[in-house]
Amino acid sequence: MFAARNNFLTLPTSTAAALAVEYLVLGGGGGGGCGNGVASARPGGAGGGAGGYATGTNAAMVVGTAYAVTVGTGGSGASSNATSGVTGNPSYFSSVTGYGGGGGAGFSEAVGLNGGCGGGAGSGTTTSGYAGGTGSQGGNGESSV
Repeated sequence: MFAARNNFLTLPTSTAAALAVEYLVLGGGGGGGCGNGVASARPGGAGGGAGGYATGTNAAMVVGTAYAVTVGTGGSGASSNATSGVTGNPSYFSSVTGYGGGGGAGFSEAVGLNGGCGGGAGSGTTTSGYAGGTGSQGGNGESSV
């Protein structure tokens, strides 16, 4: 397991020429949006989307070869209601990518950002609602009503 960025995985030398591995690559989660700070019927910013994921089984890894591993960090939350949270950073295992989650919309930035899983929509000032972000490796962000 890797908990830091820019690590390398080197398989130990053994009698086997290749190993079959199973992997799960998770991107960093998206940051949340900021609410408007007023206790009203529609005060909220939305949550950021979860990091996307990629899985695989029986991937052939050559013994003694170094494989790049990068752990994506989560996006920061919004600091004002005029901005969305920041989309999370992707994670990598060799050529496999888990995309970062979409940032959640702030109160007045009403549409959630796209990402591995989409960020949620902010409540805004409309009664018709806004769309959540689109997820490329997971679910879409929730819309507001």
